[in-house]
Formats: sequence, C-alpha cells, structure tokens
Amino acid sequence: MLLHTVIVPPSHILEPVAEVVRAAAIAATPEDPSPRKGFLRRTHGRSDAPTSATASEQLLLLPPTGMSLPIAGFGNVTAADAIRLAGALQAAAASTPGVTVRIAGGTALEFSEDRNVWARLEGDVDGLRSMARDVTQVVEQHGFFVDRRRFRPMLCVGTVTAATTAPFLETVVAALEDFSGESWVVDQVWLLKAYYGNQSTGFEVVDQFPLAPIAVSS
Repeated sequence: MLLHTVIVPPSHILEPVAEVVRAAAIAATPEDPSPRKGFLRRTHGRSDAPTSATASEQLLLLPPTGMSLPIAGFGNVTAADAIRLAGALQAAAASTPGVTVRIAGGTALEFSEDRNVWARLEGDVDGLRSMARDVTQVVEQHGFFVDRRRFRPMLCVGTVTAATTAPFLETVVAALEDFSGESWVVDQVWLLKAYYGNQSTGFEVVDQFPLAPIAVSS
C-alpha cells in the first residue's frame, strides 16, 4: 500500500479559504463570450488556440475534504511494515510539540512544473518545518525509506488548466493575498493510504497521531 503522512487542518479552517477561492474564480470569469487565450497555452508557446472558459474549466478546485499539507511519502509498504510505520509515527509525534499557524496570503505556479494555486501559512512556520523534519527523521531511524521532498508551508487549493487566463489567475491569487484566516494548533499528524480506481482516486485515513502539547511559558 502507498502511505503518506500529512497535516490536515480542521474543516472550519479550510472551508473559508475554499469559499474565497471559489468566489474569486466566479468573479474572475468574464460574462462575455469573447475568446481568450489560455494562460498555459500562452506561456508554453501554444497561443493558437483561444478559449472562453467557465470558472470550473479554468481552475480545478480542491474541496476542503481534499486539502492537506504533505509531510512525507513512504512508498509501497507491506501490511506488516505499515504496522511498524504507524508505531514509529506515533513515537515521533508524541515527542514533537505542536505549533500554532493560520492561513494567510496566496501564490501560484511557485516552482518548475508547478500548476497549482496555493494558500500560504503564517505564524510559527519555522516550528512547522521543524516538526515535519523531526517526524521524518524519527521514522528514518526505524529503517523506513522516506521520500521527503522539501516541506512547503503552503496548502494546495486548486490546479490551473490549459484554459486558465492570466487575468483569471491574478484575480484568484489577489483574493488569497487578502485572506487571513483563524489561527489553529497543529496538534496531530495523519497517516493516509492512497487508492486508485477506475472511477476515482484519493486517500483513505489509516491513523492519526497526537503531537506533544505546546510548551507554555511560565
């Protein structure tokens, strides 16, 4: 089974940012039917195919239930190794304190081959990076291979398409830049199993592991 560990913000944190992106996408979609060149077509030298697209065609929105911050992937593991991995993650989480962050700001197409729109995190972002690093290091010490690509304190909220126009994308990112959400405590990490089928793909929750309490200054 393909296993991943992630941070899943609470639904009351995710729903407002999802609504901001959805509303901005609708507002950014022109009402007139005049054709417009898709952003990806233009930036990749394929400007010969003008488009006039709806909001849903210009941005593949992630629902709140599909949003998470990846920490690490562990590849394809056996059922026995999955049990050992869960034990390692539980030990790692128990010795790693949680952090307080919030969603604020946004960006898009941040790195090579990136096609995503992102909501940024602020607050104890250094603590968040440290937490992700500590969890993966403990798991590695238990003999597991960890695909730990650089942890990014950003939350994917959608993916652009070949029909996405530059003005559309700018409007969505500007709405995210103006957004500032409620703070919340990252107090657990999740172990997810990826599944792939003919009809759909997604993740199934395997387990959740509480982080250590945040130290209170005296």
